[in-house]
Amino acid sequence: MTVSEKITLTAQLVFYLSPLIIALVTFFLAWWRFKIFRVREPAITTDLLVSSRRCSPAYNALSAAVVLTNTSRVAVRITEVTWQVQVLAPYGDADVERKVNEYAPYMERAGSPIEFPWNVNYKISRTNSRIALEPGESNTVSMSLAMPDWIEAIDVLIELDSPHSSEGSPLCWAARCQHDIKREV
Repeated sequence: MTVSEKITLTAQLVFYLSPLIIALVTFFLAWWRFKIFRVREPAITTDLLVSSRRCSPAYNALSAAVVLTNTSRVAVRITEVTWQVQVLAPYGDADVERKVNEYAPYMERAGSPIEFPWNVNYKISRTNSRIALEPGESNTVSMSLAMPDWIEAIDVLIELDSPHSSEGSPLCWAARCQHDIKREV
């Protein structure tokens, strides 16, 4: 085999394999783009609104609603919804000092601060909630509580859990809002 025959054979091999090489490079770039820009990953935006109103001489009605909007290009399923209400006020000085002492050993753990340990007074969980959002779709989830009159300020947290993604990482979204209970004269 002469040198010119080897060059001709190599050129023909490159010519016939070039579509395969282009297809492999295109596949790699498409996979890389989807991973980098998270195009196929679920994403939800949340808008939490909390309000209160006197409902009796001893109780206030608390109402919380969150609007969920699917901003991704894939459908999102939410299987568990958890509401938490923490009382922020009023506390006595001794109660706050006790909580500060309880918090001190955990203040800096692994380089990030741990949340201050306010009492969780109400926790409502709903598993198998069956919320499904198509791309661009919105849904509202709400909850309502009767709260004793002595509570002046609260912190409302909603956590939304979804089944594991294809890579096996858990998907969770949260929204939080602090609210001062209205005092009617």
